[in-house]
Amino acid sequence: MVRFILVVLVLAYVTSQPIKAVADDDLRYEFLLSPIPPLVMSARTSEQKGLLWDVAKRLLEQLAATGNCICKDVPTVLPWTRAVNVMTYQPGKFMLQMARTPERENLYDWIMPVSEITFAFVTQKIDPPNTIDEARDLKRIAVYRGSRLEKFLRSKGFDRTLTLTNNSSASARLLNHDRVDAWYASVNEALWLYKNNEWTLPPKVGDPILTFPVWLIASKGTPKDKQDRVKSVLQGMFKDGSIQNFQATYGLDIKRMN
Repeated sequence: MVRFILVVLVLAYVTSQPIKAVADDDLRYEFLLSPIPPLVMSARTSEQKGLLWDVAKRLLEQLAATGNCICKDVPTVLPWTRAVNVMTYQPGKFMLQMARTPERENLYDWIMPVSEITFAFVTQKIDPPNTIDEARDLKRIAVYRGSRLEKFLRSKGFDRTLTLTNNSSASARLLNHDRVDAWYASVNEALWLYKNNEWTLPPKVGDPILTFPVWLIASKGTPKDKQDRVKSVLQGMFKDGSIQNFQATYGLDIKRMN
């Protein structure tokens, strides 16, 4: 019995400690992504997998070609909450789509901003709200479950009016069937869904509510030299036009931040 208690106490101590850097030979590096079309597609079997998926895949190819790390050869697409959980607790992981917030500041290593994204309220049959105050008149607003967007709306007092969804197609379906009044979403995502015939009516997009940079991050415990190598490869992709070519493929103009 005493031995059992000691084992439990040791395990509790170990699991409560922050992640520490792991020897490079012990890590298999991996890029994590979460579906936010057209940046990352929900359907993994689709011909186009998303702008950030293509960027991560090219980055992994260049790392492999120079023998810089033992990496999983394709990005891993996970639901947002699961991807965030892996990034928080497992070293050797990278992600290209994290917004930098005070509560996340110490959870990850922030490598460089890679794009920016704009969010607004999207509707179909009614005029979209252009401000948070206008949105208070709505009774049902769809938003990504567990996202920064959900937290933002809750901080503004929208707890009782939120309908939580796991992906963009589900949000579009709710609007198509009048089960919500609006969707708080990425503007590019809403327009992409319309281009791909997932709306029964053209979406109406309100004025921007938030525009913020999206960062390349590494999980804590990931060796700094490996982070620097990934950053160098990504910077090279901006310089040689690879990123711009991917943007053109998806009809996007996602700006690199200075």
